[in-house]
Amino acid sequence: YAAVYLTVNCKNPAAYRCYLNNGFVDNGDLYLGGAAGPQHIMSLQLNEGWNFQRVKLTFMSLPPKYY
Repeated sequence: YAAVYLTVNCKNPAAYRCYLNNGFVDNGDLYLGGAAGPQHIMSLQLNEGWNFQRVKLTFMSLPPKYY
């Protein structure tokens, strides 16, 4: 796969910043079809420089309600 795509709830700024800090890019569109409200659509291009362990450690430092 060349990229990972995900959505992040607009009411979850901690998760949004975490994804941005780990290389994800907000494409500027919102997903409006879910029951949880508007979601930012984000993507991460995968390449040899991508470090899954760093992302995993960043998420594990968030309070449990964010993962």
